[in-house]
Amino acid sequence: LKKVSEIFPEYYVIKVNNFNDVAKNTLDEWIYFLKKSQIKEEFTAQGLAEAKANLLVDSLSEAERANYLRFMENRRYAISMLEGSRSEGRLEGLEEGIEQGKQQEKINIAKTLKQIGTDLETIAEATGLRREEIEKL
Repeated sequence: LKKVSEIFPEYYVIKVNNFNDVAKNTLDEWIYFLKKSQIKEEFTAQGLAEAKANLLVDSLSEAERANYLRFMENRRYAISMLEGSRSEGRLEGLEEGIEQGKQQEKINIAKTLKQIGTDLETIAEATGLRREEIEKL
């Protein structure tokens, strides 16, 4: 059987105006932020760094905010393009590696067939290598 507190969420009423502006713990730091819209350098509460960044953006003029948001969007786009290029490069490298591996396997098979005395035409047909390549092995 569950307790009522396990079923229903608990809510707290925070009376920000009754706060005496002295932050003794991380909850007090958040209350200070909510009351003053300021974050002191010594505050360490989790999430306050992100709140401070948002507060700085919100304090910009409309033109500055528009420029900042445009800059951030361009930055996200550039990072996305870079990540896409890296991914594409990895895929191309992987495909190239697979092709090199297949070519090396053909060469190994041709060497083995040549060592046991198989004629060059049969080796060329079996491996797909040119007769000149097989002769050099």
